[in-house]
Amino acid sequence: MNMELEDATEDIMQKPQVFFKNITFNDDTQLSFKHNSIIVFTGANNSGKS
Repeated sequence: MNMELEDATEDIMQKPQVFFKNITFNDDTQLSFKHNSIIVFTGANNSGKS
C-alpha cells in the first residue's frame, strides 16, 4: 500500500471529536485546557452534573 492511500484511509477512519478550550463558571472563574486534557466532573447524585 502506498503512502497516499494510507493517509486517505486514516482520514476516513477518524471519529468525530469535541474539544473544550476553556470553561467559565458562574463566579467568573475560568479554566483553560490543553488539547489532550482529561476533564472529570464529580459530585453528589442529583447535584446537576448533567
